[in-house]
Amino acid sequence: MTMTHIAARTPKPIDFSTGRQPAAQWLRSVALLVRSDANGGLEPSPDLLAAWLERFDDWYKVAIGCERNERLHLLYHRDVTVVGDRLLDHVAEIGMVARRAAGLGFGFSVTIPLDEALAAEPRMNELVACPGVSTLALSVAGDEVVGDEEALARILSAIVRTKGHIGFIGVYDRIRELGLLDYPDVLSTQITIHPKDGTTGETLPIPSRPVQPCFARLRVYVDTTGEIFPCLGLVGMPAARLGRIDDPIERTVLGGQPYPLCLDRLARTGPDLTHPEPAQRYTGLPWICERHRRELLQEQEPLLAGEAPAESGLQ
Repeated sequence: MTMTHIAARTPKPIDFSTGRQPAAQWLRSVALLVRSDANGGLEPSPDLLAAWLERFDDWYKVAIGCERNERLHLLYHRDVTVVGDRLLDHVAEIGMVARRAAGLGFGFSVTIPLDEALAAEPRMNELVACPGVSTLALSVAGDEVVGDEEALARILSAIVRTKGHIGFIGVYDRIRELGLLDYPDVLSTQITIHPKDGTTGETLPIPSRPVQPCFARLRVYVDTTGEIFPCLGLVGMPAARLGRIDDPIERTVLGGQPYPLCLDRLARTGPDLTHPEPAQRYTGLPWICERHRRELLQEQEPLLAGEAPAESGLQ
């Protein structure tokens, strides 16, 4: 590693507020990685998440200059996305966080696996009815069997008629095979499709021209333990943590604590990769993200697929 590369990681505070395009803009949206705790509740707790969202929103609006009526356009397209397993077991808790987020001006997105939606239609209907949830998507893994066409039609209709649009995540051919795009309500509404090619890990090809700048991949990620990171590829890496949601903002990187990465430079130009390009893939992360994660580990151990966060459906 070159001395320049080392110097670039010397911790120092980030100025999130200055400039025509302040660095805070790259962290306008939030992803909440949640799970069930030992008692069957949601972890991190909904109360903690909601309280932190309010503090984060206050920080963001001050950082971009809202109190001076500056950069108000940076309030557009802010979103909170919830990611986790068995989310339909936590509809009431998710709904509470969604209502608080909506009151702050965030959109609120939830993705549910198609087979889970079909298996728990009453709870799916409760989630659809949550007023704070603005966007609902169904993920298609590839091995689903739709045994109840009428139930599927009801679920699709409820999403479309309540939210005005619907999203699908998965292998496009499988989405078409299941006929998800052929239902009358789906045909008559706004559809968002996030296609996947069905390959993961080392079977993924190495792109010849990977997208280097990180601006489209940056957002605030809160992991299941309440720690905060700037992107999915760096979740779980101690050197990349921004703080915790139970910390006061001033005790986090957002509030001026030193940080070894230049988020603004990452957003505009991408990571400064100096190690030789690996010969194969290990994760489902974008190639630049995987290489950046490997370099930050400083070659202490080979990066295994299990060391990186699982592919989440986040786009």
